[in-house]
Amino acid sequence: MTTRIVFALCVCLCGCVTQTERLPYRRYASPPQDESILDEVRRELGWQPSPAGDPFYTRAVRGITHTVSGWFRSDDASAATDTQERLRQQFEEERQQALQRLRTRQAQERAQD
Repeated sequence: MTTRIVFALCVCLCGCVTQTERLPYRRYASPPQDESILDEVRRELGWQPSPAGDPFYTRAVRGITHTVSGWFRSDDASAATDTQERLRQQFEEERQQALQRLRTRQAQERAQD
């Protein structure tokens, strides 16, 4: 039994890669020959420097600020507040009704006992 498992593992592990091929590295575009490695990595990954020359962290903070402010911005803040207040009042009314029904049911059960 164990020899079968060992044999199956050997076949699976040895049979995965039978032949490798070396491919030369070719750049997608013809960049200038004096390009640094970091510039090449940036170009290959699509990183673009900003035209204003701002540091990356400044642009990142600006982008995050814009995104987060969009989450909390409301064109009609008073309508949203009124809706929330109405929903809260409706919830409270339903809660009070449910408590009243519970107390009534408990009183009826006590009266039956």
